[in-house]
Amino acid sequence: MIRVALALVAGTIAVPALACVSNSPTVEAWAQCSFKVAHQTDDHRFLKSMAKAMVLQKNLKSTSMPRWQGIERRINQECGAFEEVARVDQKLFGKSHWIPETQFEAIYHAEQIEKLVRPNA
Repeated sequence: MIRVALALVAGTIAVPALACVSNSPTVEAWAQCSFKVAHQTDDHRFLKSMAKAMVLQKNLKSTSMPRWQGIERRINQECGAFEEVARVDQKLFGKSHWIPETQFEAIYHAEQIEKLVRPNA
């Protein structure tokens, strides 16, 4: 009876692969910094949407990349370049932590990022 119940429960619970992913510590801090930078000019919602679209390989509007490039310049000035941050975590953690391949993955997988800009979240 227990085996049947476990099989039934196991067969009905589906966890998407991306739901279990969290950034390495330095990359997570970079993603949070990038979100704060985007929030300064009210671009934080666009930043999250852009990251989601890139990770899920959705079509972009023609204005998305130029807008992203402006935000990315400000992020690089205030938070550093994603590639450098990812290299630091790669040296520190190797394979013990998941390290995103792109800045879009880092932003998309940042945990509870909205709490950084909403006081009551």
